[in-house]
Amino acid sequence: MDKIISAKIEALLIVKGEPISFKYLSKQIGATEEQIVHSIEDLGERYKNTNAGMALIVNNEKVVMTTSESVSEFVADLTKNEDDAELGNAALETLALILYEGPTSRSVIDKIRGVNSTYILRSLMVRGLVERKMAENSTKNYLYKPTLELMAFLGIKTLDELPDKEHFSKVIKDYTDGTTGKNE
Repeated sequence: MDKIISAKIEALLIVKGEPISFKYLSKQIGATEEQIVHSIEDLGERYKNTNAGMALIVNNEKVVMTTSESVSEFVADLTKNEDDAELGNAALETLALILYEGPTSRSVIDKIRGVNSTYILRSLMVRGLVERKMAENSTKNYLYKPTLELMAFLGIKTLDELPDKEHFSKVIKDYTDGTTGKNE
């Protein structure tokens, strides 16, 4: 059973891409918090003993998956190359969603795009294009919004100054409400 719990923890950490509480893991996996803690300790040791490219960071009854120290130079080089590269279509699509619908959560972005956007959001934050803040009614969810620097670069003072904001927002709302195509 412990291997199944560990596999589910790994899957949740990859899918969520952010710190997850032991309580949340326990609820989602259907295991006790004691089993969760034990499995996290085992996973951490396994990663450490096998020179894996990933590691777990545990803090205040939360855990997050990150890259290990053994690949830190490699990751730094990748990140540097990523920062120098142009934004791809996925990043531009995500940035447009944040500009027109922000502040918005990663789950909404994922739903609209149909794929996990964790990597793209991290890239946009590293570049200083978006920032995240804790959602007011939650201690687990973040909202993403454009940075003031991005707005200044675009030459706008408010998001209402974006071109065709009203039409674009209606299309997105219709899509998320499941009424796509009825407004065209």
